[in-house]
Amino acid sequence: MPAERTDEKRKYIRFEIPLAVEVAVDNKGHLSEKGRITDVSRNGMRLVVNEDVLNEKEEVDLRISLPGKGVLIPAKGEIIWKQSKDDHWEMGLRIISIDKTTKSDILEYAYRMWLENTHRL
Repeated sequence: MPAERTDEKRKYIRFEIPLAVEVAVDNKGHLSEKGRITDVSRNGMRLVVNEDVLNEKEEVDLRISLPGKGVLIPAKGEIIWKQSKDDHWEMGLRIISIDKTTKSDILEYAYRMWLENTHRL
């Protein structure tokens, strides 16, 4: 099991946000894995999946479910790191491509969620 991450290389603040996602890897025979995004930033996100089927430096196609949109949002990411956690795998993704308006919608949703949670404290 990989060691806990202690090196912090982030340039942008991350917002905790629960989003459902489908992950596809073309070079693995159209492998598709369901998972969730647990946090997002301007240039990245944390992906959680149940199976160890993805590798570091691998490019993946994402279809993100944003509440209220009614459609799956396409994006492409690169796995920068991964680690085993109990019964699942967590991975840091660098966003390679996503529609600018959609990216803004995701960050706006994450910010609203953060504000709601902050005001509950």
